[in-house]
Amino acid sequence: MASGQWLTVEPTPGYEVLRPPPGYMARALEVALAAGIWVREHAVLTVMFVIVVACGWRYRWTVLDCLATTWWRVVRHRALRRDRPRLLPLATWRLVEKRLAWSGLRRPLGMTVREWLAASPFQSAADGDFVLLLEWAAFSKTESPLTTTDVAAVCERMVVGWSLSRLGQTSQSARSRHGWRVAFGTAFRGIEETRVRGAV
Repeated sequence: MASGQWLTVEPTPGYEVLRPPPGYMARALEVALAAGIWVREHAVLTVMFVIVVACGWRYRWTVLDCLATTWWRVVRHRALRRDRPRLLPLATWRLVEKRLAWSGLRRPLGMTVREWLAASPFQSAADGDFVLLLEWAAFSKTESPLTTTDVAAVCERMVVGWSLSRLGQTSQSARSRHGWRVAFGTAFRGIEETRVRGAV
């Protein structure tokens, strides 16, 4: 043998000699085989995991809405305790905007909240009072026109009125009757009217 060559030696008869390391394809097959064996041995756990993942994906927007609503209630409690009513309308509209996006009724860029609520295919009884509070919270430096408790009551009606389930029903109803364009057509028409008024 020439120098630099290795020769496999079996020091003890009966022991298997080590084979060359497997390639990438062989390793992938080994991993797949091991995974299949594990799934077969833990069939019940695997089925439960698949069901949980499927339900989580099916109701993902509902779960996200529950988390966002819970956070809104934390902000509401903090605002009531610290007597800071300005926090409530801003937090309420952030929650409503998330619900609009999850329902496929996202407010178009360049459209004010007042214009969007007026042109939206979905209406709520608290829209008028809430818009005034939201504009005050976002732009005014004066004191609140209502007490913190009254502001919280208006925001509570807005959160209940613009629920994710009602928004989803409105969006699905519009799409089923007239297609996707109707769900957004009212908002787009409001934008065009705004541009025409600005041009005039």
